Amino acid sequence: MRPGRLTDDPGAGRIAAISSSAAGRSHEGRSGEIARDDVAAVMAACLDYDNTRRTIIDLLAGETPIPDALAAI
Repeated sequence: MRPGRLTDDPGAGRIAAISSSAAGRSHEGRSGEIARDDVAAVMAACLDYDNTRRTIIDLLAGETPIPDALAAI
């Protein structure tokens, strides 16, 4: 996980997640933040997705529900 700036805000359950290994896709150069609660929820949810193993995931607060964002990695 490579989260943006961490906040103590309550988690929203919605993120912007991009695999840094995806060609041409990156949050690089884009600043943002994400709640610590959402980072913890993403880490726990990753255990249910084979496609997130051995993958670097850039995380920011976003509009996509966590399960949908991880399924699209």
